[in-house]
Amino acid sequence: MKTKIIVVISIIIVALIGFWVWFFLSLRTTPPSTDQPQTNQQTDSIQPKVKLTIPESSLSLASTSKVLEVSVEAEDNVMVVRVEYLLDGKVVARSIEPPYRVTINLANLDSGEHTLQAVAYDAAGNRGESDIFVFVIVADEVIPQGEASEGVVERSASFASTSGTQANSSSSSGNSSGGNSGGMPGPTPTPERTAGGWWAYLPQRLQVCSNNGWNDGPTSMPAEVITVPAGSNAGFNFNQSGKTFWFAPGVHTLGNDQFGQIIAGANSTYIGAPGAIIDGQNINKYAFTGFAENVRVAYLEIRNFGSGNDNNNEGVINHDAADGWTMEYLNAHHNDGAAVFLGSENTVSNNCLKDNGQYGFSMFKMPIDGDSAIKDIVIDNNEIVGNNQDNWEAQIVGCGCTGGGKFWDVEGAIVTNNYVHDNLSTGLWADTNDIDFLFDSNWIEHNSGEGIWYEISYNATISRNVIKRNAWTSGVSNQGSPGAAIYISESGGDSRLQSTTSGSSDLRINNNLLDDNFSGISIYENSNRFCNSNGNTSKGYCTPFVSPTLIPEPHNFTYPNPISSTHPCYTNIGSQPYTNDCRWHSNNVQVYNNEFHFDEAVVPCAGNFCGAQALYATGSNNIPWAPAAYNVGNVQNDVMFNNNNKFFNNKYFGNWRFAKGFGETVFFSTWQATPFSQDNGSTFDGAATPPPDPNALDDDTATLEGAIGEWVAWFNDAITRSTAEAHTGTHSLQVSVTGSGSWGVQLDNHPGFSTAAGNKRISFWAKRGTGAISSMTMRVKWFDFNDQLVQTNDVPISTLTTSWQQGTLDATAPAGTASVFVELVSSSGGAGNTVYADDFVIADIP
Repeated sequence: MKTKIIVVISIIIVALIGFWVWFFLSLRTTPPSTDQPQTNQQTDSIQPKVKLTIPESSLSLASTSKVLEVSVEAEDNVMVVRVEYLLDGKVVARSIEPPYRVTINLANLDSGEHTLQAVAYDAAGNRGESDIFVFVIVADEVIPQGEASEGVVERSASFASTSGTQANSSSSSGNSSGGNSGGMPGPTPTPERTAGGWWAYLPQRLQVCSNNGWNDGPTSMPAEVITVPAGSNAGFNFNQSGKTFWFAPGVHTLGNDQFGQIIAGANSTYIGAPGAIIDGQNINKYAFTGFAENVRVAYLEIRNFGSGNDNNNEGVINHDAADGWTMEYLNAHHNDGAAVFLGSENTVSNNCLKDNGQYGFSMFKMPIDGDSAIKDIVIDNNEIVGNNQDNWEAQIVGCGCTGGGKFWDVEGAIVTNNYVHDNLSTGLWADTNDIDFLFDSNWIEHNSGEGIWYEISYNATISRNVIKRNAWTSGVSNQGSPGAAIYISESGGDSRLQSTTSGSSDLRINNNLLDDNFSGISIYENSNRFCNSNGNTSKGYCTPFVSPTLIPEPHNFTYPNPISSTHPCYTNIGSQPYTNDCRWHSNNVQVYNNEFHFDEAVVPCAGNFCGAQALYATGSNNIPWAPAAYNVGNVQNDVMFNNNNKFFNNKYFGNWRFAKGFGETVFFSTWQATPFSQDNGSTFDGAATPPPDPNALDDDTATLEGAIGEWVAWFNDAITRSTAEAHTGTHSLQVSVTGSGSWGVQLDNHPGFSTAAGNKRISFWAKRGTGAISSMTMRVKWFDFNDQLVQTNDVPISTLTTSWQQGTLDATAPAGTASVFVELVSSSGGAGNTVYADDFVIADIP
């Protein structure tokens, strides 16, 4: 009997094992959902084909114009993602939009022979090269050399330069669409989301953390390589130049000193075998340090550096932001501060940067005489997830020092093909005098803050990114500003600064899919944020245009510029160029060919900015020495009308609204109409005009049932939310007169509640309390989009009694109306008298 039982049990066990084996294999072989980034399931080894083309007309003009206009014909079996142009072997221009047209500056070239070549890259990183165009400069004339170079010249073609890009100089606004405007499939697919396009390769290449690529290092190395045994490496001589160190499988530690670290040697490589781990044990602060250049760190798991919130604003790998480092195929997790710091000409690629205390990556070096100390960096094909575990924004309130990744004072950054998700702050944040950035083909999802934040910085292209479900936390917690998918804060385009990497001296946001973020794209300027202002939260910083190198001697300050009464942005700010150059501007921002999806049933909406695009400014006119141009009204007009900020040719799905002025929202029909004239050529499937408004006032202001709403005492009175009387419900507004003669009550939200032109029914109820208040009037003021008063309507109750009476009026809010403001006024009554008012309504008449 026992034997039979054992046999039966064995059969059951084998069956269960078989089932689970089948189950797990099925998980591995079932095609993944296209709504999420996926691992790379197939290898693409086919190189793009590239043909460099130079119009004959451009060649003939080069002698006088000192520029050469070029483009390429490029094709790939999947997709070309960018083209670079190498002049004498150095990258001088990039483009991501067919026909990849750029303008190459020849002004600084010496006489003699030179070369130009185009290089195209596909999504898998394959590189295709054009033939090399060889030319000589003789007496300013550009002369092709050899048959191959002659074949580059397009003898019969004309050249339209309006959509071109100029290296190191001004360029066009980039209004051409370039590529398809499709989108990534979502939970509720639409034809626009699922039709193929630029995004087609994104799902196949992003999930780095689940690929375990850091375990693909070499299993053995040649004898001349220095082997680092597992265990304690304290005292190991890592500081040797030109060497390769191979970390054997197992856990490596750096001793029990908090400053146990690897001080790298110049031109050395630090590489791990499969299973090699460097563990800081929450004792050591830093893993790789020093100022040695041209260091490679690869195929390692690096964890547990720092202890108890150590390393604030510091980095664990390349702690000193040395130049020329390559950090790749790393699993850097649970480190305090930033897992990785970058210096100039650094590359961070194919890494899992996960669950670190402050950032996945960051960087900082003091600028040198106004020039960026960090230049030409690449962040490519990384997964950046779960960072800011130490919640630094709560520890240092308003520090602006968290995110998946943070850039400071960088010139030239390529940020491509990264999966940036579920970080406990902003996804990617560029802050303070960053110049010439390319954010292309990234998947940015479910970060608690903004997806991309570009702040007091210049010249960027943000293109072909999937940006989904960001800022749900920040949008709800800070309802005074939009929780934006892309937040442009005092940033824009300036032709005086480099644009080699971005490809444009504008700030371009194009061909992105934005899906169910708290809000859309916010273009914002704080009127009080300028050099030497106490409203400048980047303390000690000025713009690149007001630095020692750009101001004639004598000057008695250093960069960054401290606030002082001798600073030129204090002494000369009322005159040019200081008025313009002493502040950061939101200008030359072009938002086009993007696809916006918004579903109120999905997004946790709160406040007025949920589901909004924004083009607005705020601030206070409270700095006496600031020029009049900095008054908030003037800044608002500049941002909306004068600074070349444009939305156009976009696709909108859902009930989007649009914020202007101080942030008041309007509907699509108003946004497109005069005076705003935004989104020319865009399509919209939501509510383009406001539905009939049962009441422009909010519930509390109208009925006082939940709170006192926006009511405030104005003159000769005090107000309370009272239960002594009520027309309906349980509460009303009680006004107690405190002086003789007239008195008044008003709203506290000038210029009032958003509304639109049209026929309106205005009404309210009132009754006398104690004393002899015989009459009162509800005064309704209509304001336009520039917050200018355009009409006033009075609704009186001429004879108040101790019974509730209604005052009513049918009026027409004039064309251009954007908001409505309310006052209650009376010329009767005296100190100690009271009156009650309730059920205020300003409604559309059907």
